[in-house]
Amino acid sequence: SDLETTGYFGEQTLVSVKAFQAKHNLPITGVVGNLTRGQVNALYFNELCPMQKPGMFSDFTYSRVDKSHGLHSGYTPTDLVNISDKVKTLGISCLKKEAADALYALFEDAKSQGIQLAVSSSFRRQEIQKMLHAFWLDKDLNYNIDKVAQPHHSEHQLGTAVDLTGASIGFNGVDPQFADSIEGKWLQQNAHTYGFVLSYPEGEKNTTGYD
Repeated sequence: SDLETTGYFGEQTLVSVKAFQAKHNLPITGVVGNLTRGQVNALYFNELCPMQKPGMFSDFTYSRVDKSHGLHSGYTPTDLVNISDKVKTLGISCLKKEAADALYALFEDAKSQGIQLAVSSSFRRQEIQKMLHAFWLDKDLNYNIDKVAQPHHSEHQLGTAVDLTGASIGFNGVDPQFADSIEGKWLQQNAHTYGFVLSYPEGEKNTTGYD
C-alpha cells in the first residue's frame, strides 16, 4: 500500500513479492512459484470474491447501475461463487450463482460449436474499480473518461456482468477486435438466450453513457 501501483511489472513488483514472501514465511526469491502463488491466490480470492454478511444489504441484482445510478458503498452481492474452475478465466473470477449457472451453459454450448471463450473480468468490488478508474484516467483522461465506470457505478459490482474474450484473438482482454471475431459474432446471436445482453453497444453512447 505504500508503493505506487502502476499496473506494470518492475522493480517495485520485485520488492513487493519479496516483502509478501517474508511476511508469509515463504522462501524469499522474488519469484512467484507454486508456494507463493498458492498463498497469493488464497488472499486474492478472499479480496476479489468476498462474502456479504447476512442481512447487510438487500439484493440489488436487477438494479439499474450506470453513471447516474450507483450502489451503496461496500455493497457485495449474495451467493458469489468461484467460476475459475468451471470455465476458462484470465485469473480468479466469481459471479452470483444464478449468473454463473447461465454462463456455464453458454460456455458449454459455445464449445460444442467450436467457439472458445474466456472470462477476462467478472465481479469487481468497489475498491478494485476505484483503482482501475484512477489508473486509466491517469493514462489518458479524454480517451478513457467514457470507457471506465466510477466506483459504485459499475455493473461488475452486481456480480452478474462479465467481460469476455476468445481464442481467435489470443484471449486478449478489452480488445476492439473481439466485436468482429467469430466468438463476438456468436455471442451477438446467442448470448440473449442465456439471459445476457450487451450493455454498451457501439454507437449508443447518448443512451448508455459509454463508448
